[in-house]
Amino acid sequence: MRHFVASALVVGCATAGVAGFQGRAGGAAVSPPVKACSLLPKALVAKYWSGNKKVFEVLTPMEEAVGARGSSCGYGTIELQVDAFANDRITDVFKGWEPVSGVGDRAYFRNNSNRFAEIVVVSGSHNMTIQLDVPDGKTGEARKPDVIALAKEILPNLK
Repeated sequence: MRHFVASALVVGCATAGVAGFQGRAGGAAVSPPVKACSLLPKALVAKYWSGNKKVFEVLTPMEEAVGARGSSCGYGTIELQVDAFANDRITDVFKGWEPVSGVGDRAYFRNNSNRFAEIVVVSGSHNMTIQLDVPDGKTGEARKPDVIALAKEILPNLK
């Protein structure tokens, strides 16, 4: 969990600068914010859960605002952020991440020190990041298919 907090802190710091950029963009009509936890029903989380099953049964998601108009949903070993970044800044913010084809309009993956498998996806006017916990003895690369599959399952509902 402490590794997640550190990762979230880094993303939060990057988000703060980007959030200001989003606020200055102005002009275009803005759709209502998407609630990240609405995209993570318990049945979907169960498919990608890597933690203790007994903990999962009593776990409830935690949602909070992030960035200028985004939200984040923490669901134990899975974290989802929606619209935490300006789409036109994704390439700069996630520079050095591995491009992933076939997911949204564009997507990038990284193995975060074998602690998290992470993906950022841009789809239309929205973007999302997903962090999946990497169980002990596994690698972020081993979780890459899972984080990509989860992103693909969420995308049809990200409108």
